[in-house]
Amino acid sequence: MLAACTQEEPSFPTGGVEGAYPLQISSVTLAVEAGEEPWTRISESQDGQSSAWDWDGTEQIAVQLAGETAVYTLNAGQTLIPDKQLYWQNTAPATVTAWYPINTDIDLSDQSQRLAYVLQATVPDAPYGQPVSLAFTHQLAKVRVTLGGSRAGQVTQVEAYDPTSCTHSQGTVAPGSAQGWIKMHQVDAATWEANLAPGTIADPNQFIRLNGSAPVALTAPGQLTAGAMHTINVLVKAPLITGPGYTIDPDLHTITLSGAALTQEMVDTALGGTGTLVINGLLSEADYGLINNSYNTRITSLTLNDMERIEQSRLGNMVALQSITLPKATDVGAFAFGNSPNLSVVSLTAEGPITLGENAFGPTLTTDRVALTLNADKRGEVSGNTWNGVNWGSIAFQE
Repeated sequence: MLAACTQEEPSFPTGGVEGAYPLQISSVTLAVEAGEEPWTRISESQDGQSSAWDWDGTEQIAVQLAGETAVYTLNAGQTLIPDKQLYWQNTAPATVTAWYPINTDIDLSDQSQRLAYVLQATVPDAPYGQPVSLAFTHQLAKVRVTLGGSRAGQVTQVEAYDPTSCTHSQGTVAPGSAQGWIKMHQVDAATWEANLAPGTIADPNQFIRLNGSAPVALTAPGQLTAGAMHTINVLVKAPLITGPGYTIDPDLHTITLSGAALTQEMVDTALGGTGTLVINGLLSEADYGLINNSYNTRITSLTLNDMERIEQSRLGNMVALQSITLPKATDVGAFAFGNSPNLSVVSLTAEGPITLGENAFGPTLTTDRVALTLNADKRGEVSGNTWNGVNWGSIAFQE
């Protein structure tokens, strides 16, 4: 969105002495950089998607012509009021430069309530006696952090590590020497922003931190560019839970076994109620029994990444199971998932021959509710919707 002011064009005298011709400003705009999302306005817009001046008498820009500088106030009704009149010194084209703010020392350290801004407009070779349009562009770099993941709602502060101040000379920015954690402005529940001094980020992995804790390991831009929007996506996850012989990722509902026996506490932590469970590692007879008897009504999707054989009837009581993924299984015993009336999606993608026992996947095996995924190498073994002597509702191939 562009905001402009208009003034009646002056009636230039047809004669007179040099210096008698006043500078006229026809419009003041705040431009959006090409290829970037719009910046927020000088007073923050609710959605962060517009760029405009307020024109409420609180904003002042400096304008320079022929070495002379005047301060213009942006007043209501989109009128410009200068503290003194600038004049053309001769009839030759001249450069008109403008900048915002008037103050040359910019504090970047705390932008939690309001973003910092440095703006500049330059009109090279402005023609003598003609009204000038000032198109301001942003001279700081905007950093936008977008949060995702199960713990994003628990973030109450986002900070960026960068120079905490800068100076500008007629809108040209120089970063300060002192670095520190800069408080960012919260746009909405998942979005935080700050305007930072252009320059090189010393360590991208020490650039963003959440809730004042350790910095987030992430891929951040190596260079902050004036007028550009740099978006950083941060996935806020629950921490991994580790113990002797096991690791649990609550966000991915995954248990990795490396010598430990499966316990009810592990499954409760990974499952989080009703839904998906992923297990890496080999299951013992007791592990099968725990899943089949204690969680048969809670597990709707099960992935066993390392099991090459599922013994007969071992998971035959999975009444809530809708999806089973067995990436390495080449032998699924009879009735391995025998009483699974809701099973509708089966994925078997192991290399080599795969043997299925009778009713390996329960009574829904021959109905059109079952979708089977196979390794693409097994295309030659499929005839229509029949594979391994069994009719499937649909068959797809993992390339």
